[in-house]
Amino acid sequence: EWKVFATEGQKFLERGEFDLASKSFNDALKRNITNAKLQALNGIAYHLSAREKDFSNFALAEQGYKLSAKFDPANWEPHYLLGLVNIQQKKYNSAKLKFIQAVVRNPKSEKIWFHLLAAAYYSMDFDLAGRVAKFLLKQKLKEIAATELNRSCALIFAALNKERQLGEC
Repeated sequence: EWKVFATEGQKFLERGEFDLASKSFNDALKRNITNAKLQALNGIAYHLSAREKDFSNFALAEQGYKLSAKFDPANWEPHYLLGLVNIQQKKYNSAKLKFIQAVVRNPKSEKIWFHLLAAAYYSMDFDLAGRVAKFLLKQKLKEIAATELNRSCALIFAALNKERQLGEC
């Protein structure tokens, strides 16, 4: 029975009807509260609603992602999504910690590393930002990502007041 509500919620989510999606996910969760995927989907519905119109839903999105992480501790996605929620609210230290938790679980994801780089920079943790940048420079990145990384390195090392060439970043 919960699957019917979950499927309905996904359809609402795809159509951008976030409040209806959340209602459906909540109905599904009443029948299967420990389902990490349902908790994450409900978090996504609240997250998108918060970005679109109702900022108070950021707290509910966080709750959904935290419960998802609790019920599936090995999954990197709820940690990553919590990082996004935090960065969108300018809670950079919290975002940094969530991206660290995500990257530990999925170290091959460039997007997590780049978000960690940004969160470290905006939280003024330039040491961590520099270490992340150095790590990323050693990776085989797509051209657009490499260009973005070079820009980030310039900002990070300007903030550190160190004169280094980008290649030494």
